[in-house]
Amino acid sequence: MKKTAWLWIGLVALLVIGGALVWMLLSNKSTTMNMDHSATENSNGAPAEAQSGTVDVAIKDMAFSPATIKVKKGTKVVWTNQDAVGHNAVADSAQTGGLPTEATLLQKGKTQAFTFDTVGTFSYHCTPHPFMHGSVEVVE
Repeated sequence: MKKTAWLWIGLVALLVIGGALVWMLLSNKSTTMNMDHSATENSNGAPAEAQSGTVDVAIKDMAFSPATIKVKKGTKVVWTNQDAVGHNAVADSAQTGGLPTEATLLQKGKTQAFTFDTVGTFSYHCTPHPFMHGSVEVVE
């Protein structure tokens, strides 16, 4: 096969893979936005009540579900990885509320937990998948 034919095959393959990745990222972004909306408002559009005790966040389909939660001070949040790839939840900035800025990757079925004792809003992400975002609003 000629050299130019291989170049064309390689270019087409890159375009197909790139298009698939863009589609996956855009699909996950719209899913996350829908989850944010449902987690912060109840069925009549009013702000959601703050949860307490233990609140579960699933890590599935390359997203946190729900991506945004509102909890009372002293609430334990447990992230459970339901994907086949490793994930974690680490603070976005120095304003962590104590949430770690580094964490080991969770394999499928494993959990990571943190109790929020500081009032504020704390955003987080997955280290190997920085497009995965979530936030915890902590109230009195």
